[in-house]
Amino acid sequence: MEVGRFTLVAHNPRGTATSADIASPLDARLGPSIRLLGYTLPRATVAPNGAIELTLYWQTAEALTARYKVFTQLIGQDYNAATGNFIWGQKDNEPDQGMTPTTTWTPGVIMVDRYSIPVDPDAPPGVYTLQVGLYGLVDGARLPVLGSNDKPQGDAVMLGQIEVRPGP
Repeated sequence: MEVGRFTLVAHNPRGTATSADIASPLDARLGPSIRLLGYTLPRATVAPNGAIELTLYWQTAEALTARYKVFTQLIGQDYNAATGNFIWGQKDNEPDQGMTPTTTWTPGVIMVDRYSIPVDPDAPPGVYTLQVGLYGLVDGARLPVLGSNDKPQGDAVMLGQIEVRPGP
């Protein structure tokens, strides 16, 4: 007796993409197996008290046993006395607002990770640097950014510049 028919339809799992989705490709390796394949940044200007919309595209070559948080930072040339550093905007969380921890990533699949980075209301006009990286959820240690020769190149990837200017 036939009960019914169904069709399996392929779909992308939550938070995945293809390389065609990446507006600004790059290839930065963090730690032994994670790669930042690029990002999408719809606007390179923002007003104080505004937000920077950023999408990151990650991939791992092997299954990960450690959970990592992503840090996104807007670094200025002026010292921010309120925070005691040069950071004028920051958002840290596990990928996909905590919905896709690194331990759930499938090797070879491109993971989508979106951020809305708040900009300090007192951020002075000027050109800032947007940087990202990963750190351990348990120990807080940042993963090194590795060059093609496997030598550490720091612990953050510089994505580009953002101009902060007053709104209308």
